[in-house]
Amino acid sequence: MAIEPSGMSQEIRNVNVQMDRLSNGIQALVAKERRRATVNQFLRHLAAKPALSSDDEGETSTLAQLLQHTKYPIKKELEYDYISDSFVPSEKKPVIDMAVVLNSLFKKNGWDCTYEDMMRFILEGGDYRQFQQQAEINKGPARTARRVKGTAAQGRM
Repeated sequence: MAIEPSGMSQEIRNVNVQMDRLSNGIQALVAKERRRATVNQFLRHLAAKPALSSDDEGETSTLAQLLQHTKYPIKKELEYDYISDSFVPSEKKPVIDMAVVLNSLFKKNGWDCTYEDMMRFILEGGDYRQFQQQAEINKGPARTARRVKGTAAQGRM
């Protein structure tokens, strides 16, 4: 093992680089797992609540209506067909990122918030109607969700 002028061998440097990469990978994995757990908790919380509706008559928007309203870009996936020697539309259904749909919907409504603000508000005890009302009143629920932190919990039934 050759010692370089800096006093550290190349092998030790390589080990340090590998350890740094491993540490970064573990941190990314932990962050991803935290996000997944938060989303699962949010979905369980929503499942326990009555259905969300756009008005008091219980009329709900379909996913297709939301996608059209937000102008969500659905991309048709292509795959290579060796028989025809060309790319053809895939049989797989396109993946729709609901976070992007919600963010677009909030933006179209003039709200300065994200799906994460809504999740946090609901997980703190509020419901979507309260979140929507605050967003309309303030046209900035990103600020509202944080400022009204106690309001959601106090408003629980």
